[in-house]
Order: sequence, then structure tokens, then C-alpha cells
Amino acid sequence: MRTSVKAALAGVAGAALLLGGAGSLAYWDDKETEAGGTIESGTLNLLDQKCSGWVVDGSLSDPKKTEDLLGEFLVVPGTKLAKTCTFDIKVEGVLRAELSVDEPDVDVSTLGNELTVTPAFRILTSAGVASVGDDVAVAAGTGTWSFDQADSGKKLEAVITVELPFGNAVDNDSNSLVGDGTNAALKAVLDDLSVTVTQKS
Repeated sequence: MRTSVKAALAGVAGAALLLGGAGSLAYWDDKETEAGGTIESGTLNLLDQKCSGWVVDGSLSDPKKTEDLLGEFLVVPGTKLAKTCTFDIKVEGVLRAELSVDEPDVDVSTLGNELTVTPAFRILTSAGVASVGDDVAVAAGTGTWSFDQADSGKKLEAVITVELPFGNAVDNDSNSLVGDGTNAALKAVLDDLSVTVTQKS
């Protein structure tokens, strides 16, 4: 074979090797699969609300005093009316929350300006009995109580008290048919009581 033919064949072989080398540049892959699962959410709830009627404060422990006196009972200085609501606390999932009771507003009126409204609450066991360390009094509109999953199953007792205070001087402003000179009975409207649970972490 002549030298020129050998050189040509060598060139073809070299080209084939180069192409073969380029074709071998690949990557490997492997895949393993793990089964997924179901994700469920927890809960933060106040359940099973039960409320008494409005009763004259001091008669809350009397089972016979269940009538709703609001709108029928005529208040005079020194009168306190109270309403009690209970809720079941349900917490599922690891979280911390706060409980608050907001002070309801009374409409701006001759009688409304004389009334004081005080909400409070306490935490009870599932049997409805205050447990040691769980009795919590809350100042009007400002109180909060922190709780977590361990408190699920306990009860919240919220009490709202409306009072026409007995003062130390004569003040007939809230005295119907006398105070405002309109010769009409004085009335006041109370807003709703709001109890709120709010997650904090």
C-alpha cells in the first residue's frame, strides 16, 4: 500500500475515534421513591356555648334564677345584672394561644353614661370546677390568658356584669321621668359580648 493511502486511512480512523469519544459523554441517573402521607390540620375552638339569662347579681348560684331580666328589670342605683356563658375549649395540635374578653359598649345615652360594664372569665376543669391556678379574673377589655394543648377539654366561663353604681351624692340623671326632663323612661342598649381565642405561636 502506498504511503498516501495509509495516511488517508489513518486520518479516517482518527476521525472515527474523535466521534466515538464525543458520543461517550453521558450522565447517569438513579431514582428512589418514598411514599408520601396525609397532612391534617389541628383546631382552636370554643364550642358548646351555653349562656344563662340576665339575673340580679348574687343570684347566679340559685338554679331557679334562670329568667332573662334584661328589658324587664328596672335598675336603680346599686343594681347589678350579670350573665354567664360557658364554652368548651378545644385545642388540637401543638400551639400556644391567648384568650380575651372584650368589654361591650353601651350606647351613649343618659342611662348608658351611668352604667358600668365589666367582663371577666375563669378557666374551669372539664367537670366545671375551678382548678388550682386556673381561676383567672380579667380586667375589663384588657385581660388575656395564655393556654396550650394541655388545656383542651377544659371550660371557659365568661361573666359580664352591668351595674348602675350607688354613689355618694345625689344624681338624678338616670332617674326616669325626672333626670332628663323628657318625661320618658330611660333606656340603654348593650352591645354583644365577644370572647376571642387567638393563636400566638
